[in-house]
Amino acid sequence: MASRDTLSQTLTHLIDDALWDSPWHRLSEAVSDLTEADLDYRPVAGVTGHWGSDMARPARHGARAIYGHLIGATLEGADLLPPAGSDLSAEIEAFNWECGAAELAAAADAAHRQARDRAAALADGALWEPATDSGPLANFSNAEIIAQCFVLHPSWHLGQLALVPKFRRMGHGVAPTPAAPSRDETLPPRGDWPFHMPPTGSPKALLLELLRQAQMGCPWHAFERVADGLTVEEAEWSHHPDAGDEQALPVWIYARHVAACDVMYADMALGERHDDWDWVGQQVGGAPLRATEPLVVSRRGYEFLRERVEAASDDQLEGVHEMHHGHAMTGWQVVACMIQHRMWHGGQIALIRDAYAGVA
Repeated sequence: MASRDTLSQTLTHLIDDALWDSPWHRLSEAVSDLTEADLDYRPVAGVTGHWGSDMARPARHGARAIYGHLIGATLEGADLLPPAGSDLSAEIEAFNWECGAAELAAAADAAHRQARDRAAALADGALWEPATDSGPLANFSNAEIIAQCFVLHPSWHLGQLALVPKFRRMGHGVAPTPAAPSRDETLPPRGDWPFHMPPTGSPKALLLELLRQAQMGCPWHAFERVADGLTVEEAEWSHHPDAGDEQALPVWIYARHVAACDVMYADMALGERHDDWDWVGQQVGGAPLRATEPLVVSRRGYEFLRERVEAASDDQLEGVHEMHHGHAMTGWQVVACMIQHRMWHGGQIALIRDAYAGVA
Protein backbone atom coordinates (compact mmCIF):
# COMPACT_ATOMS: atom_id res chain seq x y z
CA MET A 1 0.00 0.00 0.00
CA ALA A 2 1.38 3.42 -0.94
CA SER A 3 0.36 7.07 -1.15
CA ARG A 4 0.46 6.88 -4.94
CA ASP A 5 -2.02 3.97 -5.08
CA THR A 6 -5.44 4.49 -6.58
CA LEU A 7 -8.40 4.14 -4.22
CA SER A 8 -9.28 0.82 -5.88
CA GLN A 9 -5.79 -0.46 -5.16
CA THR A 10 -6.06 0.74 -1.57
CA LEU A 11 -9.37 -1.10 -1.07
CA THR A 12 -7.83 -4.21 -2.62
CA HIS A 13 -4.91 -4.08 -0.17
CA LEU A 14 -7.37 -3.69 2.71
CA ILE A 15 -9.31 -6.77 1.59
CA ASP A 16 -6.04 -8.70 1.40
CA ASP A 17 -5.07 -7.60 4.90
CA ALA A 18 -8.48 -8.37 6.40
CA LEU A 19 -8.64 -11.86 4.94
CA TRP A 20 -5.12 -13.21 4.35
CA ASP A 21 -2.14 -10.92 4.93
CA SER A 22 -2.68 -9.59 8.46
CA PRO A 23 -0.28 -11.11 11.01
CA TRP A 24 -3.27 -11.82 13.27
CA HIS A 25 -7.02 -12.39 13.01
CA ARG A 26 -7.06 -13.79 9.48
CA LEU A 27 -9.77 -15.79 7.73
CA SER A 28 -7.74 -18.96 8.15
CA GLU A 29 -7.42 -18.35 11.89
CA ALA A 30 -11.18 -18.05 12.30
CA VAL A 31 -12.40 -20.95 10.15
CA SER A 32 -9.60 -23.51 9.97
CA ASP A 33 -10.55 -25.28 13.20
CA LEU A 34 -14.33 -25.02 12.90
CA THR A 35 -16.21 -28.30 13.22
CA GLU A 36 -19.81 -29.21 12.45
CA ALA A 37 -20.43 -29.10 16.20
CA ASP A 38 -19.22 -25.49 16.24
CA LEU A 39 -21.44 -24.55 13.32
CA ASP A 40 -24.56 -25.87 15.08
CA TYR A 41 -23.63 -24.65 18.54
CA ARG A 42 -25.97 -22.36 20.47
CA PRO A 43 -24.30 -20.41 23.32
CA VAL A 44 -27.66 -19.55 24.88
CA ALA A 45 -31.30 -20.24 24.18
CA GLY A 46 -34.05 -17.77 23.42
CA VAL A 47 -31.96 -14.77 22.35
CA THR A 48 -32.52 -13.19 18.95
CA GLY A 49 -29.24 -11.35 18.70
CA HIS A 50 -29.93 -7.76 19.71
CA TRP A 51 -26.25 -6.85 19.49
CA GLY A 52 -25.67 -8.12 16.00
CA SER A 53 -25.12 -11.86 16.38
CA ASP A 54 -27.60 -14.63 15.85
CA MET A 55 -27.52 -16.60 19.07
CA ALA A 56 -29.45 -19.55 17.64
CA ARG A 57 -26.38 -20.61 15.66
CA PRO A 58 -23.95 -17.70 15.51
CA ALA A 59 -21.24 -19.53 13.55
CA ARG A 60 -23.57 -20.30 10.66
CA HIS A 61 -25.01 -16.82 10.78
CA GLY A 62 -21.52 -15.34 10.70
CA ALA A 63 -20.49 -17.57 7.84
CA ARG A 64 -23.50 -16.51 5.82
CA ALA A 65 -22.74 -12.86 6.49
CA ILE A 66 -19.12 -13.33 5.44
CA TYR A 67 -19.56 -15.06 2.09
CA GLY A 68 -23.23 -15.03 1.13
CA HIS A 69 -23.49 -11.64 -0.52
CA LEU A 70 -19.99 -11.99 -1.94
CA ILE A 71 -20.96 -15.15 -3.78
CA GLY A 72 -23.92 -13.22 -5.13
CA ALA A 73 -21.68 -10.38 -6.22
CA THR A 74 -19.32 -12.62 -8.13
CA LEU A 75 -21.92 -14.90 -9.74
CA GLU A 76 -24.40 -12.25 -10.83
CA GLY A 77 -21.70 -10.01 -12.21
CA ALA A 78 -23.81 -6.87 -12.49
CA ASP A 79 -24.66 -5.70 -8.99
CA LEU A 80 -22.59 -6.11 -5.86
CA LEU A 81 -25.48 -7.74 -4.00
CA PRO A 82 -28.02 -10.37 -5.09
CA PRO A 83 -31.63 -9.19 -4.93
CA ALA A 84 -33.54 -10.34 -1.88
CA GLY A 85 -35.74 -13.31 -2.63
CA SER A 86 -33.87 -14.23 -5.81
CA ASP A 87 -33.09 -17.83 -6.69
CA LEU A 88 -29.45 -17.10 -5.99
CA SER A 89 -30.26 -15.67 -2.58
CA ALA A 90 -32.29 -18.80 -1.75
CA GLU A 91 -29.47 -21.00 -3.00
CA ILE A 92 -26.97 -19.24 -0.75
CA GLU A 93 -29.31 -19.58 2.21
CA ALA A 94 -29.85 -23.30 1.63
CA PHE A 95 -26.13 -23.93 1.26
CA ASN A 96 -25.37 -22.02 4.44
CA TRP A 97 -27.60 -24.12 6.69
CA GLU A 98 -26.52 -27.44 5.18
CA CYS A 99 -22.78 -27.14 4.44
CA GLY A 100 -20.05 -28.70 6.49
CA ALA A 101 -17.11 -26.90 8.05
CA ALA A 102 -14.69 -27.64 5.20
CA GLU A 103 -17.21 -26.46 2.59
CA LEU A 104 -17.81 -23.30 4.57
CA ALA A 105 -14.11 -22.46 4.79
CA ALA A 106 -13.60 -23.11 1.08
CA ALA A 107 -16.64 -21.01 0.13
CA ALA A 108 -15.53 -18.11 2.29
CA ASP A 109 -12.04 -18.11 0.84
CA ALA A 110 -13.17 -18.47 -2.78
CA ALA A 111 -15.84 -15.80 -2.48
CA HIS A 112 -13.44 -13.29 -1.03
CA ARG A 113 -10.79 -13.94 -3.64
CA GLN A 114 -13.36 -13.30 -6.37
CA ALA A 115 -14.66 -10.23 -4.57
CA ARG A 116 -11.12 -8.91 -4.23
CA ASP A 117 -10.54 -9.26 -7.96
CA ARG A 118 -13.84 -7.53 -8.66
CA ALA A 119 -12.92 -4.59 -6.44
CA ALA A 120 -9.46 -4.37 -8.03
CA ALA A 121 -10.99 -4.15 -11.51
CA LEU A 122 -13.08 -1.06 -10.70
CA ALA A 123 -11.69 2.24 -11.90
CA ASP A 124 -11.65 4.96 -9.27
CA GLY A 125 -14.50 6.73 -11.04
CA ALA A 126 -16.67 3.62 -10.86
CA LEU A 127 -16.19 3.44 -7.10
CA TRP A 128 -18.62 6.31 -6.68
CA GLU A 129 -21.32 4.93 -8.96
CA PRO A 130 -24.40 3.29 -7.37
CA ALA A 131 -23.72 -0.29 -6.31
CA THR A 132 -27.15 -1.46 -7.44
CA ASP A 133 -30.05 0.02 -9.38
CA SER A 134 -32.84 -0.92 -6.98
CA GLY A 135 -33.69 -1.97 -3.46
CA PRO A 136 -32.67 -0.52 -0.11
CA LEU A 137 -29.02 -0.16 -1.11
CA ALA A 138 -29.68 1.74 -4.33
CA ASN A 139 -28.28 4.99 -2.92
CA PHE A 140 -24.98 3.55 -1.83
CA SER A 141 -21.82 3.71 -3.90
CA ASN A 142 -19.61 0.80 -4.85
CA ALA A 143 -16.92 2.19 -2.55
CA GLU A 144 -19.28 2.21 0.44
CA ILE A 145 -20.50 -1.33 -0.25
CA ILE A 146 -16.98 -2.68 -0.81
CA ALA A 147 -15.72 -1.09 2.40
CA GLN A 148 -18.58 -2.48 4.48
CA CYS A 149 -19.07 -5.90 2.90
CA PHE A 150 -15.55 -6.81 1.85
CA VAL A 151 -13.43 -5.22 4.60
CA LEU A 152 -15.31 -4.29 7.80
CA HIS A 153 -18.14 -6.83 7.83
CA PRO A 154 -15.94 -9.94 7.36
CA SER A 155 -13.61 -8.95 10.21
CA TRP A 156 -16.57 -8.46 12.56
CA HIS A 157 -17.95 -11.95 11.93
CA LEU A 158 -14.54 -13.61 11.74
CA GLY A 159 -13.97 -12.51 15.33
CA GLN A 160 -17.22 -14.19 16.30
CA LEU A 161 -16.34 -17.36 14.39
CA ALA A 162 -13.06 -17.53 16.29
CA LEU A 163 -14.85 -17.20 19.64
CA VAL A 164 -17.69 -19.69 19.12
CA PRO A 165 -15.51 -22.84 19.35
CA LYS A 166 -14.06 -21.53 22.62
CA PHE A 167 -17.57 -21.03 23.99
CA ARG A 168 -18.43 -24.61 23.09
CA ARG A 169 -15.21 -26.22 24.34
CA MET A 170 -15.60 -24.56 27.71
CA GLY A 171 -18.95 -26.30 28.09
CA HIS A 172 -21.03 -23.14 27.90
CA GLY A 173 -24.25 -23.46 25.91
CA VAL A 174 -27.33 -25.47 25.11
CA ALA A 175 -28.14 -28.30 22.73
CA PRO A 176 -28.16 -27.43 19.00
CA THR A 177 -31.35 -27.06 17.00
CA PRO A 178 -31.77 -28.00 13.35
CA ALA A 179 -34.11 -25.09 12.63
CA ALA A 180 -32.71 -22.09 10.78
CA PRO A 181 -33.54 -18.97 12.79
CA SER A 182 -35.56 -16.08 11.45
CA ARG A 183 -33.57 -12.93 10.80
CA ASP A 184 -34.43 -9.26 10.79
CA GLU A 185 -33.59 -8.01 7.28
CA THR A 186 -34.58 -4.40 8.00
CA LEU A 187 -31.88 -2.04 6.84
CA PRO A 188 -30.82 0.33 9.64
CA PRO A 189 -31.11 4.07 9.05
CA ARG A 190 -28.38 5.31 6.78
CA GLY A 191 -27.01 7.46 9.59
CA ASP A 192 -23.27 8.00 9.29
CA TRP A 193 -22.71 5.19 6.82
CA PRO A 194 -22.01 7.47 3.81
CA PHE A 195 -18.36 8.24 3.34
CA HIS A 196 -17.20 11.55 4.79
CA MET A 197 -14.65 12.02 2.02
CA PRO A 198 -14.75 13.26 -1.58
CA PRO A 199 -14.29 10.92 -4.58
CA THR A 200 -10.95 12.63 -5.17
CA GLY A 201 -9.71 11.73 -1.68
CA SER A 202 -6.30 10.20 -1.07
CA PRO A 203 -5.52 6.66 0.15
CA LYS A 204 -4.82 8.17 3.59
CA ALA A 205 -8.25 9.82 3.56
CA LEU A 206 -9.80 6.43 2.71
CA LEU A 207 -8.06 4.72 5.63
CA LEU A 208 -9.15 7.47 7.99
CA GLU A 209 -12.72 7.08 6.77
CA LEU A 210 -12.67 3.32 7.27
CA LEU A 211 -11.26 3.86 10.76
CA ARG A 212 -14.15 6.24 11.47
CA GLN A 213 -16.64 3.72 10.08
CA ALA A 214 -15.20 0.98 12.28
CA GLN A 215 -15.35 3.15 15.39
CA MET A 216 -18.64 5.04 15.00
CA GLY A 217 -20.01 5.21 11.44
CA CYS A 218 -21.29 1.75 10.51
CA PRO A 219 -24.95 1.36 11.60
CA TRP A 220 -24.52 -2.37 12.30
CA HIS A 221 -20.96 -2.96 13.44
CA ALA A 222 -19.34 0.23 14.73
CA PHE A 223 -17.38 -0.39 17.92
CA GLU A 224 -19.19 2.40 19.75
CA ARG A 225 -22.51 0.77 18.94
CA VAL A 226 -21.61 -2.46 20.72
CA ALA A 227 -20.02 -0.64 23.67
CA ASP A 228 -23.00 1.64 24.21
CA GLY A 229 -25.49 1.11 27.05
CA LEU A 230 -23.34 -1.21 29.15
CA THR A 231 -24.03 -1.68 32.83
CA VAL A 232 -21.17 -2.36 35.24
CA GLU A 233 -22.42 -5.93 35.75
CA GLU A 234 -22.52 -6.57 32.01
CA ALA A 235 -19.09 -5.03 31.41
CA GLU A 236 -17.57 -7.26 34.11
CA TRP A 237 -19.44 -10.46 33.24
CA SER A 238 -17.42 -13.42 31.96
CA HIS A 239 -19.13 -16.02 29.82
CA HIS A 240 -17.08 -18.67 31.58
CA PRO A 241 -15.54 -17.31 34.79
CA ASP A 242 -13.75 -20.56 35.65
CA ALA A 243 -11.88 -20.78 32.34
CA GLY A 244 -8.90 -18.89 33.73
CA ASP A 245 -7.54 -17.70 30.39
CA GLU A 246 -7.88 -14.96 27.82
CA GLN A 247 -10.73 -16.73 26.05
CA ALA A 248 -13.18 -15.81 28.82
CA LEU A 249 -12.45 -12.10 29.09
CA PRO A 250 -15.21 -9.66 30.04
CA VAL A 251 -16.24 -6.87 27.70
CA TRP A 252 -14.35 -4.07 29.42
CA ILE A 253 -11.00 -5.86 29.00
CA TYR A 254 -11.63 -6.40 25.28
CA ALA A 255 -12.42 -2.69 24.93
CA ARG A 256 -9.30 -1.66 26.83
CA HIS A 257 -7.19 -4.09 24.78
CA VAL A 258 -8.37 -2.51 21.51
CA ALA A 259 -7.65 1.00 22.78
CA ALA A 260 -4.23 0.02 24.15
CA CYS A 261 -3.24 -1.52 20.83
CA ASP A 262 -4.38 1.65 19.02
CA VAL A 263 -1.98 3.66 21.16
CA MET A 264 0.97 1.26 21.14
CA TYR A 265 0.89 0.57 17.40
CA ALA A 266 0.34 4.23 16.45
CA ASP A 267 3.15 5.37 18.75
CA MET A 268 5.61 2.78 17.49
CA ALA A 269 4.96 3.44 13.79
CA LEU A 270 3.89 7.09 13.70
CA GLY A 271 4.86 8.56 17.07
CA GLU A 272 7.67 8.77 19.59
CA ARG A 273 8.20 5.00 20.04
CA HIS A 274 7.88 4.77 23.81
CA ASP A 275 7.59 0.95 23.66
CA ASP A 276 6.17 0.98 27.18
CA TRP A 277 2.83 -0.60 28.11
CA ASP A 278 2.74 1.39 31.36
CA TRP A 279 2.93 4.58 29.32
CA VAL A 280 0.20 3.22 27.05
CA GLY A 281 -1.99 2.56 30.09
CA GLN A 282 -1.63 6.18 31.15
CA GLN A 283 -2.87 7.34 27.74
CA VAL A 284 -5.83 4.96 27.73
CA GLY A 285 -6.93 5.13 31.37
CA GLY A 286 -9.83 2.90 32.28
CA ALA A 287 -9.74 2.59 36.06
CA PRO A 288 -11.82 2.61 38.12
CA LEU A 289 -14.28 0.74 35.96
CA ARG A 290 -17.53 2.52 35.23
CA ALA A 291 -20.46 1.48 33.08
CA THR A 292 -19.39 3.95 30.38
CA GLU A 293 -15.69 3.14 30.59
CA PRO A 294 -15.46 0.77 27.57
CA LEU A 295 -17.00 3.48 25.39
CA VAL A 296 -14.77 6.23 26.79
CA VAL A 297 -11.61 4.12 26.61
CA SER A 298 -12.27 3.01 23.04
CA ARG A 299 -12.73 6.64 21.98
CA ARG A 300 -9.39 7.59 23.60
CA GLY A 301 -7.56 4.94 21.62
CA TYR A 302 -9.37 5.87 18.42
CA GLU A 303 -8.54 9.57 18.78
CA PHE A 304 -4.88 8.85 19.55
CA LEU A 305 -4.58 6.70 16.42
CA ARG A 306 -6.59 9.08 14.21
CA GLU A 307 -4.54 12.13 15.19
CA ARG A 308 -1.26 10.42 14.38
CA VAL A 309 -2.48 9.10 11.05
CA GLU A 310 -3.71 12.57 10.10
CA ALA A 311 -0.32 14.07 10.98
CA ALA A 312 1.75 11.29 9.38
CA SER A 313 3.88 12.00 6.33
CA ASP A 314 4.00 9.72 3.31
CA ASP A 315 7.46 8.61 4.43
CA GLN A 316 6.10 7.54 7.83
CA LEU A 317 3.21 5.67 6.27
CA GLU A 318 5.33 3.92 3.68
CA GLY A 319 8.33 3.36 5.93
CA VAL A 320 9.02 0.03 7.65
CA HIS A 321 8.97 0.24 11.45
CA GLU A 322 10.26 -2.27 13.98
CA MET A 323 7.31 -2.87 16.27
CA HIS A 324 7.10 -3.72 19.95
CA HIS A 325 6.43 -7.39 19.18
CA GLY A 326 9.56 -7.75 17.05
CA HIS A 327 7.84 -7.78 13.65
CA ALA A 328 8.32 -5.06 11.05
CA MET A 329 5.27 -3.23 9.68
CA THR A 330 4.72 -0.24 7.44
CA GLY A 331 2.58 2.63 8.69
CA TRP A 332 -0.10 1.63 6.19
CA GLN A 333 -0.16 -1.90 7.59
CA VAL A 334 -0.48 -0.59 11.13
CA VAL A 335 -3.57 1.47 10.28
CA ALA A 336 -5.17 -1.36 8.31
CA CYS A 337 -4.42 -3.81 11.14
CA MET A 338 -6.04 -1.55 13.75
CA ILE A 339 -9.18 -1.11 11.61
CA GLN A 340 -9.49 -4.88 11.33
CA HIS A 341 -8.59 -5.37 15.00
CA ARG A 342 -11.44 -3.22 16.36
CA MET A 343 -13.94 -4.95 14.04
CA TRP A 344 -12.72 -8.43 15.10
CA HIS A 345 -13.08 -7.72 18.83
CA GLY A 346 -16.23 -5.64 18.34
CA GLY A 347 -17.90 -8.72 16.90
CA GLN A 348 -16.77 -10.73 19.91
CA ILE A 349 -18.12 -8.12 22.32
CA ALA A 350 -21.48 -8.30 20.53
CA LEU A 351 -21.51 -12.07 20.94
CA ILE A 352 -20.67 -11.82 24.65
CA ARG A 353 -23.39 -9.22 25.20
CA ASP A 354 -25.95 -11.46 23.54
CA ALA A 355 -24.83 -14.35 25.74
CA TYR A 356 -25.14 -12.12 28.81
CA ALA A 357 -28.67 -11.16 27.77
CA GLY A 358 -29.55 -14.84 27.60
CA VAL A 359 -28.39 -15.70 31.11
CA ALA A 360 -28.90 -12.45 33.05
